[in-house]
Amino acid sequence: MNKTIIIGSMYAQRFGKALAQQGFNVIYISENVRVDKRLAFHADLSIISLQNGKAVAAPYLIQNGQLSGLSCEIISAQGVQGNTYPRDIPLCACVAGKFLICNKAHTDESVLQNFDGEIIDVKQGYANCSVCSLPDGAIISADDGIIASASGRGVEALKIETGYVDLDGFDAGFIGGASFCVDNTLYFFGDVSKHPSFAQIRTFTKAHGVSIHSLTSDGLTDIGGAAVI
Repeated sequence: MNKTIIIGSMYAQRFGKALAQQGFNVIYISENVRVDKRLAFHADLSIISLQNGKAVAAPYLIQNGQLSGLSCEIISAQGVQGNTYPRDIPLCACVAGKFLICNKAHTDESVLQNFDGEIIDVKQGYANCSVCSLPDGAIISADDGIIASASGRGVEALKIETGYVDLDGFDAGFIGGASFCVDNTLYFFGDVSKHPSFAQIRTFTKAHGVSIHSLTSDGLTDIGGAAVI
């Protein structure tokens, strides 16, 4: 495997060795100064891979050259982010098979225009952070609204318990921000077996031909996931 993933540079020391051992080429992006400092190194606020050979990125990543050399087409986001919700979420949409799960009203136009598929409009602005998306489009989430909206469109969805994911500066993070999926493996930033819904997650992923790998042995941590290129 020689997959490129993108995460915040703040998390290099904690997860870099484990990611390298799995064969990933990791790009560590710098701080997004436009968003809340507690979320400034969360990749899912700065870039989204549309999985069609295109990715949409915050302008600062293009301007500073951190994404140069990538094989996909990098498109600049059109809007200007802010440090309060929902001004920070224009790129925090989730690709789930043929669907893009997002709060459409606050999703960047470059994302909507370049995604080849259908939109599932949800209230949750941190959609990518809230969802584990499997290769066949099935999803895992603790968000009732996302589960209901996705299930209503025919997406197979697993509802898990809320919480049990650390996020510095907040009461709790989200399962999508603590994971990413490459090929047929769902990777977790921390030990997913410590989550109370682990048995259901393991059964669900196995049914979809996906294995689980915990990158470290400590608790799950929401780092804004990883953009997979």
